[in-house]
Amino acid sequence: MAPLRLLSPPSSQSPTMSTEASTAPAGWRESDLDEFQQICKSKALTQYKLREKDLEGLHFWTKKTTNSMGYNVTTYLYSELEVEQRAWERYGGPEAFETFLQKKYDEHLEKPRPRKNFVRPDQYGRGKLKRKAKPAARPPPRADPYIKRSKALWNIHDSMPAWLWKVLNETLDFNDTSAALRSANGTKKVKPQFDTDKKRETALLIASQTLPMLKSREYASRPEDTLPASPAVDALRAVLSDAPELPQAAGAAAQGLHVHQRPSTGNPGRVEYMYEWDEEYLDRLWYAIACVVRERGAEGWAAARWEVYDTCAETIGGFGFHSTGEKGEGIWSDPAAKWLEGGFASSGFKREAITRVQVAMLL
Repeated sequence: MAPLRLLSPPSSQSPTMSTEASTAPAGWRESDLDEFQQICKSKALTQYKLREKDLEGLHFWTKKTTNSMGYNVTTYLYSELEVEQRAWERYGGPEAFETFLQKKYDEHLEKPRPRKNFVRPDQYGRGKLKRKAKPAARPPPRADPYIKRSKALWNIHDSMPAWLWKVLNETLDFNDTSAALRSANGTKKVKPQFDTDKKRETALLIASQTLPMLKSREYASRPEDTLPASPAVDALRAVLSDAPELPQAAGAAAQGLHVHQRPSTGNPGRVEYMYEWDEEYLDRLWYAIACVVRERGAEGWAAARWEVYDTCAETIGGFGFHSTGEKGEGIWSDPAAKWLEGGFASSGFKREAITRVQVAMLL
C-alpha cells in the first residue's frame, strides 16, 4: 500500500486549513469519535449529508489503490472528527444534526419499496445517538533511558526495584566508559558494549541468575524510608561518614584499611592487593550498630544495614561487571552485599561475627 501523503484539496480555490473546524462553539458536547478515525470523501458526503464545498479547508490525505476492475484509483481520506464538526456547523450543532438525520430517516421510510438503505454515520442510530463510554485517554508510552524497544528488558525492569535497575545499568555504563578510557591513547576505536537492547538484556539476565541477593529477592526488601533520627542512629551515621575509602592505586596504603597481597587468581604472574576496613574502624562500627540494635531492636538493624551497605558500596566495593564477551556476557559482583546476609544478626551481633568485606585491586 502506498504511503499516505498530505496534499492540497482538489479545488481551484486556495483552501484555508482546518483551524476553524477545530474550534467548537461553547456549549456543544464533545464528539465520541476517536481523533484518529478517517473517512473517505464519498462516505463523508453521503453519511454526513454534506456538499463538496462543505469539505473545503479540511486536511485530507490521498491513497493510491487498485479497484476490483483493475483500475488505479485515488482515495481521498479525511479526519472523521473534522467532517462531523462541519456537519454540526452546517446544521446548527450536534442535536440539530441528529434532528435532521431523524427527519431524513422518516422521509426515507415513507418511500415505496424497494428502496436503498438509509446511509448515516455509524455512531448515529435512527436519530438517537448511540452513547458509549468515552474511551480512556491513552497513557503515554513507557520510556526508560536504558531501553529502546525490548519487551524482555521491560520484563526485567518490572521484576526488580527501581533503585536496583538504575544501579545495575549505571554499572554497565561505567564498564563502557572505562573501556573507552583505557583505549583513549591507542588507535583502536572502542564501540560501546551495551549499545543494543539485546546485549544489555544478556548482561541483566546474568545478574538475575548469578547475584545471590537478587536471586533471593533480598534487594527487594530494601525499605523506602530510612530510620528516623535518634542518638544511636545519628552516632551510626557519624561513624559511616568516616568510613575509609580505597586508595587510587593498587598497593598504596590507606588510613583505616587493612591490606595484604596475594598472587592474582585470574591473572597468572600478577599480584592483587586485598583491602578491607581495619579492626579499629570495625570496632567503632560494631559499637554503633550494637547501640542501634539496643535502641530499635532487630527491626532497627533491618533498616540500618542498608545504610551500612550503601557506605560499603561507595567506599570499598559495590556492583561490578567484568566483561567476558562481545554480546553482553560477563561476571557480576557486589562485595558490599555481604552486609545483607544474615550471619552477623543470627550471631546475636557478636563482635567476632561482624561482616568483613574484602576487595581486590590488581597491580
